[in-house]
Amino acid sequence: MSAELISGIDFLGRPSEYVRGMSDGVVGLLAYDICEPLSEEEYDKWLFNVHYHDLMSNPYLEKIILHTVSKDKKAKLSSGTEVQNSVTFFRLAELHFQSHEAYGKYIEYFQTNAIPPPRSPVGKSAFKFYLIAQTESMTKAPAEMPISVASSPSKVLVVGSSGNIGQVLVKKLRALEGVTVIEASRSGAVPLDIYDANSVKGLDAVAVLQGGVDHVIVSCGASTFGPISSFDSAKWMETGYNKFVALTRLMIMLANGTEVKVLRDGGSITVTTGQAARVVNKMWPGISANNAGLEAFIKSAAVEAPRGVRLNAVAPGLVRETAVKAGMALENTVEAEVVAAKYIPLIFGTMTGQIVDAGKQQAFKKSHHDGMHD
Repeated sequence: MSAELISGIDFLGRPSEYVRGMSDGVVGLLAYDICEPLSEEEYDKWLFNVHYHDLMSNPYLEKIILHTVSKDKKAKLSSGTEVQNSVTFFRLAELHFQSHEAYGKYIEYFQTNAIPPPRSPVGKSAFKFYLIAQTESMTKAPAEMPISVASSPSKVLVVGSSGNIGQVLVKKLRALEGVTVIEASRSGAVPLDIYDANSVKGLDAVAVLQGGVDHVIVSCGASTFGPISSFDSAKWMETGYNKFVALTRLMIMLANGTEVKVLRDGGSITVTTGQAARVVNKMWPGISANNAGLEAFIKSAAVEAPRGVRLNAVAPGLVRETAVKAGMALENTVEAEVVAAKYIPLIFGTMTGQIVDAGKQQAFKKSHHDGMHD
């Protein structure tokens, strides 16, 4: 699931933010009544004791969510007007699948393994409609950052602060009350080479990092640009190591707190991925693989991560400042200022396992970095 922080103004003129989450899966929406002469008690006895055992035996069905329509409570619009529905039904069921392909295999499974008539819905469920949909969720964003930051001073380590996003992000963080920002790079005052595990371990010996940091932001790592025909085995291993392996190893070392202890308990790690993970482009096999791998890693690794550490990522489209430097078209680009703002709720909020998009990625044929890296 990917997520995007949406900023705007509510109808009272107040600043507003919410998180728009976009699921990778699909949902079957099935509304039905109970066939006569069955009672609700008889129907539910069959539903829960027979039918759902049969449905859940299908390996491609992830879960079912039921919504029973209230008989005595009527829905009203925000104006207070009661809604007069043209379609009524007893229940709405959600059948959740990992993908459209999984739904297709779900159907194939029952075509091969047909449920016998006495156990099937025939004569029990009167279907009103059955639709397939993709889902999105809107959730309230974490509380405003200056308030939470001021109440709890934070030390933030930024790795890769010299890029277009990193420079703006450092300025934003330094403008927050109670936040101390420390920059790390291969040639900076705090030396760090993410490609060298010993360099990562050396963070514990840096004077300015004594006592640890609360948050780590990583805005670096490179992927090789070009079609699959441009790779050989050595070049493919190199592009995987330079982003996916290096960044996931860094996150593991920081989260575990055994090889390097610089990140405090309950801290956060926020990295930069890219929407190339979800946009098809023949020039991006290396870029897409690295970013898709990072997104999958973050979603899974965030589940019960060690020491209460939170893992998140920001996935920008093509950054406008990068496009300007590369002489590329500016259409559908996103400003570094907008991208940098997406990190703040992830750093200081409570979210974990989230991939927050910034802008919308467009496929392009020209490398946007010198050296053919993303």
